[in-house]
Amino acid sequence: MIDENPRQTDICDERSFLLLLLPIMGAAVFGQLYSPISAGIAGRYRSAEAVAVMGSCAFLLTLRHFLFEGMAIGFGVYLCRFIGQEDQEELPGVFWGAVYLSLGLAAAALCLLPAAGLALGLLKVPEQLMPEAREYTCWILGTFASGIFKTLLLWSLQGLKKTWVTGALSAFSLLTQTLCSLLLMGVFRLPVWGSAAAVLISDTVTCLLLLFFLVRAAGSRLSFVRPSSVPPGVLKELLFAGTGKSSMMLLVAVAGFISQRLVNSFSVEQIAGYTYAASVSNVFQVIIGAYGTAAAILCGEWFGRKKTYLLAKELRRLLTHSTAAAIGAVFVIWIFAEPLIRLLGAGAGEPVLVSGVRYLRVSLSALPMLAVYLVSRYSLQSMGNNISQTFLGLVEMLAVFLTLWFLVPALGFAALAWRIVLQWSLSAAAALFLLKRQISRVRQDSRGSSTGL
Repeated sequence: MIDENPRQTDICDERSFLLLLLPIMGAAVFGQLYSPISAGIAGRYRSAEAVAVMGSCAFLLTLRHFLFEGMAIGFGVYLCRFIGQEDQEELPGVFWGAVYLSLGLAAAALCLLPAAGLALGLLKVPEQLMPEAREYTCWILGTFASGIFKTLLLWSLQGLKKTWVTGALSAFSLLTQTLCSLLLMGVFRLPVWGSAAAVLISDTVTCLLLLFFLVRAAGSRLSFVRPSSVPPGVLKELLFAGTGKSSMMLLVAVAGFISQRLVNSFSVEQIAGYTYAASVSNVFQVIIGAYGTAAAILCGEWFGRKKTYLLAKELRRLLTHSTAAAIGAVFVIWIFAEPLIRLLGAGAGEPVLVSGVRYLRVSLSALPMLAVYLVSRYSLQSMGNNISQTFLGLVEMLAVFLTLWFLVPALGFAALAWRIVLQWSLSAAAALFLLKRQISRVRQDSRGSSTGL
């Protein structure tokens, strides 16, 4: 019977909630700090043009995260629902089904290597950046497979609520990547592809450590299941969860592709300024994004246990916390945007710095809307509403087309920042509407189930 009685149980207290959330937040921040550090190393040991290479190829990192890692995130969100259930009988089949699907996904990712040159042409990378961009692209594509398994293992440990492990290993990964970048680009003076090689090295080592801790944390709960023994229904649901997430992210990636072409149509100085700002922006975005991950874990747990009252209560807390954190982050950004960009772009010209500061301040003014969007979006998928992910991807793509039609002709380079504001605002409104409908549907189903029993 579905539990609607708040007296029987309750969501975790604030201390336990923060102990779960803060390591997720730390892991996300450590995962994103490498981008500004890498851009800073490239700027100091190479040139502003090397930073522009990274910025002109940034869509490839978007593709890695949104499409391939997006599938792994979908697997992880579905897995969290079973980790939270009291009956763990189905868990091994779900986990190993996700592993086998990830193997196929990694093989598909490696098949993209021959298309590196075509991708750069489609992105309209400036001709003077093309030689280094080709090498950099090949190494970036080589990191796709390691990113898939790293994502799946991270979500598995987070689902087990071992978030302190993922936080610590993300810090270790950042340290490893930074040291490798300094060694490859600072000591051996390798071109900009050295930063991508550092990612590949770090991902590989981190995957091995994540696997070690997962085996220790899960024990017999993730006992080995052969491919032929994974129930077809489990594979089907995993594919629905993965493709639901990746289809949404693929649409966002298409929007990112169009945006990348827009970025590459501006001057090298503006591209470099955008690159510095985007690397800082990503850090603030993943801080807020940690609430989305927490929503997938906690709401997936309550949904899996059929605790409808606690699911709604958890959502209210997540929305309140995340919005308050986002408002605080906006104040920090407006105060420290200029010092941050000048720190990263030390030695860069004034046009680079001015472009970066303006982009950062405008784009991140919509962080509260991003908070609502991410909590709502992850909660929807944790409740099995995979089709909503595709719809939300279409909403984000719409924002890009509106930018093309209206903002770019009127604002020029500034339209890139206002596109982010438009994108997050439209997406938040759509996701919140869908979430309210989903909660009403879940409550109706729970009442029907209770009546039937």
